[in-house]
This record gives sequence, structure tokens and C-alpha cells, in this order.
Amino acid sequence: MANVEMFCPTCKSMLAPRKRGGVQVRVCRDCGYVSKGKELKAQSVQRKLGHTDFPLFPYEKIRGGQREFMADMRTAAEEGKVMLAQAPTGIGKTAATLSVLLESTMERKKKLLFLTSKQSPHAMVVNTLREIAEALGRRIRAVDIIAKQAMCPESESGLPGYAFAAFCKSKVKSHSCDFYESENEQAGKLILSKIMHVGELKRACERFGVCPYKAALDAIPDIDAVVCDYNYVFDVMLDKMLEKVEGGLKDMVLVVDEAHNLPDRIRSNLSREITSYMMSEVVSEVGSSAQRGHRHTAALRRSLNGWIKALPEEHEEYVEKERLTGALDAILAGSLGEKDTLDDYVKWLEETGQKALNSGAELSYAIELAEFLKQWSASDQASARILARQAGDLWYLKLYHLDPAVMGAPIFSEVHGAVLMSGTLCPPEMYADVLGVPQERRMLRIYGSPFPPENRKVLALKGVSSEWTKRGEAMYARYAQALAELVRVTPGNVAAFFPSYKYVEEVSNRLAGRVQARNLIVESRGMTKGDREAVLDRLRARKEPNLLMAVQGGSLGEGIDYERNLLSALVVAGVPLAPPNKEVLALKNHCIKRFGREKGEIYGYYGPAFNKVVQSAGRLIRSEKDRGVVVLMDERFAQRRYAAFLPPEMTPKVLDGPGELDAEVRLFFKK
Repeated sequence: MANVEMFCPTCKSMLAPRKRGGVQVRVCRDCGYVSKGKELKAQSVQRKLGHTDFPLFPYEKIRGGQREFMADMRTAAEEGKVMLAQAPTGIGKTAATLSVLLESTMERKKKLLFLTSKQSPHAMVVNTLREIAEALGRRIRAVDIIAKQAMCPESESGLPGYAFAAFCKSKVKSHSCDFYESENEQAGKLILSKIMHVGELKRACERFGVCPYKAALDAIPDIDAVVCDYNYVFDVMLDKMLEKVEGGLKDMVLVVDEAHNLPDRIRSNLSREITSYMMSEVVSEVGSSAQRGHRHTAALRRSLNGWIKALPEEHEEYVEKERLTGALDAILAGSLGEKDTLDDYVKWLEETGQKALNSGAELSYAIELAEFLKQWSASDQASARILARQAGDLWYLKLYHLDPAVMGAPIFSEVHGAVLMSGTLCPPEMYADVLGVPQERRMLRIYGSPFPPENRKVLALKGVSSEWTKRGEAMYARYAQALAELVRVTPGNVAAFFPSYKYVEEVSNRLAGRVQARNLIVESRGMTKGDREAVLDRLRARKEPNLLMAVQGGSLGEGIDYERNLLSALVVAGVPLAPPNKEVLALKNHCIKRFGREKGEIYGYYGPAFNKVVQSAGRLIRSEKDRGVVVLMDERFAQRRYAAFLPPEMTPKVLDGPGELDAEVRLFFKK
């Protein structure tokens, strides 16, 4: 088709075709740019607003299961509940939540915050807000915000995170940032008058000469809906948000998208780590002066290296909080004259690191060490302190936070209401418990798939397993044989998701002679956005069936839309249970202590693994017209204790071997 935009003019990513309000457009999944397109059909505002029970819903048809989902959300909004919903692909979560909750928040003068774990979903949320505004025939004020660094128009925005934070703070403090100092009213008026993707907002603010991040935050008091990252509520950015919302958390209604990611995000935000490399860099950064701070740093490094020499290689152990604080006390008391306190030393590290950044350094490990020491000495909450020796004399010391409820419980107790949703929020009770949602506020729901059940066949294969004790040459060969048989009888692309890159490598090496090399696509560590797009292009070409081998929970296993039946069969090869290291055991034992043995083992060990299984399996069927086979390639899926973790629509038919698999797959595709 002539003159059709194929690539985003802003970030150069490939544009994906979409329908938006009766118009064929092309959308950038990364920055949200929407191309102009041709009108497909005339559709009046009155026709689109045909739902008297849900007046803000922007589409003509409410999908199967969507009406129940919306009715439950309305109840949650009216009663101030925290609703946790397992809502599978196809139910239309984004349009449902925005149309129902905007109706409630705009009527009650509350603020709707749509929280995502990644930037890529922002485009869909913003586009849906635009469609609601168009269908409603009235203005909806919304703002799309990402990280400050990603919104900064200065050339230095490409610095590492620590360096950028120091750069920005210094520029603002010295009143030397022209963008930050500018107070252009036109930028604020534009934000309030037009729903913009963050890329559009950034370009507009640059034209007005104002800081896009500051302009977006300043608009929040007059905004109906904010699209932002988890960190704006579940991390240090919460204070910034509270400053902008008059009633604080009580005036906020939260939507947490892909909420199965939230517990680990909170744990990560609260955890800290130092390494042997980092300590070497700190010593280099602070220099060799005879000042006490320099001597303290060198002594701390010697002490930590001494601990490591007492450990065998590839070994880890738990350490008590007092082991490090006691060592620091001894180090700080060793100076001549007045003894330094830990606060004195931390302050010195911060000041030294700031000087390095002001002198042009790209980052400061001294500042990072200061933050670690503050957290280590202050944290008495549920955490594991782990010292690990790696190859040679490499090591790390980690403060691993175990309890997301420390941050989640106060927020979910205070907010006006919330909806946590995901296609893999299974079971919802687990996430309510782990995040500390108060019992009296909970509303737990599981919705079935809206797609025809006959379009997906779920099979479980015996005779193969990814259990640690069963791994080896024979098992890798069995997986290769089963995959080769599946590829042979499947009329389209096949994707197989494994527990680890190591497993992908071992099985792919044994496919030589079974699957043509030109038809084999293997995920590698560190794949870029361009690499992932190239994989999708190969699958889209459909010249001949391909076998994609990837990792469960990896870059090709989550967040990728294999649209238009790109896959005919999908294999979940093994159960991705985490290796039993100190971190995993600490989380498991914490959950057992808090919730009892039965729930604790599920919450701390099995549940997260099976969420990856369901997430991977959900890549297959993306629309009501897609058809395909899911093969759970691990004999444990045939066991009742494991099958219980799967949602009802994924209950498998159990097969004894590759011969039965061949017959079942052939029969399915003949229908």
C-alpha cells in the first residue's frame, strides 16, 4: 500500500497495524506514536455509546466475560474495595477498567492511577483513553508519565542513573536548567486539553522550552487519570505523587496492570547489594588519602575480603545484621582522636561521591555503598542477609527483602480503592495475602477465557521432566525427540519455553538432524528490541514452519504479542522452579512462618513458578479466531498437586508418550 508509514518517526521502531475507533492505523509499541490511517467505516458517537449500563465503554460490543468483570469493578469502586482479578487475555481488561473506574472517579472527584510494570503498555492505555473521550464527547484530562531521566530533554539524559540523578539535582539546585526554570503556561494548558503519549508530551514541552517531567507532575492536581510506572506508588516516588494529590492516598484509585509482577518489584525496590567489584571501585573512587574516611573504606574492604576467604568457592551463607555493623563499629573506633559514627561515615561517602559526579564521573559507587549501609543498619523487617563467594575471590553481600506487605499493606489500607489484574493472578488470594491487602477490603475474582474452548487443546506429556535429579543426556534427548515429532505434525510455527537458557542450549544442541537449522530460532541472553522484532518477522514470514526455543519468563515469554495465530503449537517444557539457593529458601521459609506450611510453600516457591507456566501458555491464543495446541512437557503436570496450580481452562489431557502426542495433534488440526 503506497505511502504507508512502516517505522516510527520518533524512535524508529516498526509500527504495528491496529484498528482504532473504526480507523486503520499503525501504532508504535515503544513510544506510543499513532500514524494517520484510512477510515474503515462511518461510526457515530451515538452508535458507540449504546451501553446504558456502562456509558463510558467506547466500543459497540462488550466481550464475553467482560460485562461480569465490569460489573464487579463497579461494585468494588462503589464499596471502596481492593479487587484482585485473574482475567485472561481477550477479556479486554484495559477498556473495561478505564471505562468503569473513570466513571466512578470523575463522579467522586478522585484520581485514577493506572500503574504498569513496563513502559510498553502505556500506548494501549493512552489510546483507550482517547477512544473513551471521543465516544463520550467530553474532555478527559490524562497524563502519561515515565521516569524523569527518560523524559529529560538535556543531552546528559543518557548518563547512568546515579550520574543523571546527581546531574539533575545539581542543575535544579543551582537554577541552571533552563527547562526546569521555565514556567510556560501554554504547556500546562496543552497537557490539560489533549491526551498525549509521553513521546508527544515530551516533544511539545521541548518546543515550549519547559521540563516535560515537571510539567507532567504539575498537571496532576487537575488531571483525571495518570498513566505511570509501579514506582510512582510502590517506591520512593510515592512522596512526589502524594504532594500532587490533595487528599493523598484516600483520593487515589489504583489500577495495577500485570499485578503478578508487583510482589517481586517491591522486593527488588527494597533490597540492596554490594559486590567485590563495587568495593574495589569505591576504594579507587575515594583515593588513598590519610583521611579517616579513606582509611575506613579500605579497612571495610579488607574485612569483607577476609570473610570471603573463609568460604569455599561457589558457597553462600546467611549472616547476621550485627556481623557487618559490629565490624563497622570496630573500624570506626580505630581512628585516632574522636570516634566516627556510622552516620558520619555514610555522610562522608555521599559527599565524596557527589564531588566525583560534579567532576564529571559517570557514576558513584561511594553513593551506592552509602545507601547499602543505611539500609543494612536501619532494616529490622523481614529480610535475609546473604554472603556469597563466587568463582575465585568474587563475592556479593545482599540484603534481600522478603515481605512486600511492608510497603503494600499501608497503601492498600489507605487508598480509596484498587483493581489488581493479570491473566496469571492465580490464585488471587495468594497475592492478597503476600501484598497485605486487608481482609475486609478484599474482592477476589477468577474469570474464564472469552475465547472458544474448542480452539485450544491442552495436553500433558509423561516421560519427560526438568527436575534437577533427572537432568542429563538421556532427558535432553527425550525433549529433542518430542519437540521434533511435534514440529513434524504441526502446520505452523511452534514455540517451546524452557526453565533456563542452559536447558534451551542443551536441547537445541540435540535437535541437529531432527529439525532443519534454518527453521530453528534460539533465544539468547541479552536480546535487544531489534533482535526480538527480527524473531517476530521470521515467524510472520510463514515461508515454512519454525521452532522457537525460548525461556519461560524471558524476553520472548512475556510482553510479546504473537498476534494473528503466529503460533500453531506452544510447549511449556518443564516447571521453572527456582534452584534452592539461600535467597529462595529464605523466601520460602518466611512464607511458611507467616502463612503456615501449606500456603507458605505455594506462596514462596510453587506459585511464582506456575505463574510463569501460565504466562508462557497464554502466548498462544490471542484472539477468538486463533487455534492451537498447548503441550505441557513435564510429567509433573499430570500429577494432581501440580495440576491444581493451573486455571480451569488449562486442565490437560494426559498422554503417555510422543506417539500419543502425534495422534492428538494430527486429530486437532484435521478438525
